[in-house]
Amino acid sequence: MALSVPSVGGSAAVIAQFDTESDVLYLSLGEAVASYSEERPNGVILRWAYDGGWPSGVTVIGFRGHQWRVKAKELSDLAAAHLGVNWEEVKAEIRRVT
Repeated sequence: MALSVPSVGGSAAVIAQFDTESDVLYLSLGEAVASYSEERPNGVILRWAYDGGWPSGVTVIGFRGHQWRVKAKELSDLAAAHLGVNWEEVKAEIRRVT
C-alpha cells in the first residue's frame, strides 16, 4: 500500500516544527511518517518513507548551534531539493517556527 503525499494547490505541503529545548528542526511533507534516513553534515538528516520510498522530510539536529538561521537559503535549497518543493515555501516554514 503506497502512501499518498498530502498536497496544497497541487504540490506537497511542507510542515515545520521546531523543538526549542532540543534545538531540532523537523520538516515534513504532510504529517510525519515512519521513515529511514541518511545523515549529512551539519546536523542534517534526510528522511524517506518506509512505505513507498518517497522523500518524507528533513531533520536538523542543532539548528541554532549550526547557525542554520543565518544560512536559511542554503538549508532551504537543500531541503527543497530533497523534498521536491519550492525553496521559498521551505524558507517561509522555517521562519514561521524558528
